[in-house]
Amino acid sequence: MEYSNQQAEFAIIGTIIYSNLQYAKIQGLLKPEHFYFAETQAIFEHLEKTLQAKGFIDAILLKNLHFKDHDTWDIEGIILNCLAEANSIIDIVVYAQELIELYQKRKFDAFISILKDDLKSKNFDEIKNNVL
Repeated sequence: MEYSNQQAEFAIIGTIIYSNLQYAKIQGLLKPEHFYFAETQAIFEHLEKTLQAKGFIDAILLKNLHFKDHDTWDIEGIILNCLAEANSIIDIVVYAQELIELYQKRKFDAFISILKDDLKSKNFDEIKNNVL
């Protein structure tokens, strides 16, 4: 997908696994829906819930969480990829902001697609009123 960055998604998750304190820098800023890939979105969601409930997360705990309806995913492999992309010197906020911008671009692209479809089926005044 043009508006995604899997390495950044992996790096954010891996960095938080290595250092749970990094989560505080993006807490409330980054949300699961900002992740493009379903696997990293679900992992981030579980990571957040576990951190909030238990106060810590590590690779083993994350790997052993139940990922409902995702038995075919290689969770262990994905977590290993996240850890491989993690880096103690990354600015996790910059990575989070990049994911948010990519999310916004995906949303805008979807909006443009809807507008294009509307051009075929609606009159211009109706489209203009919906946009403005």
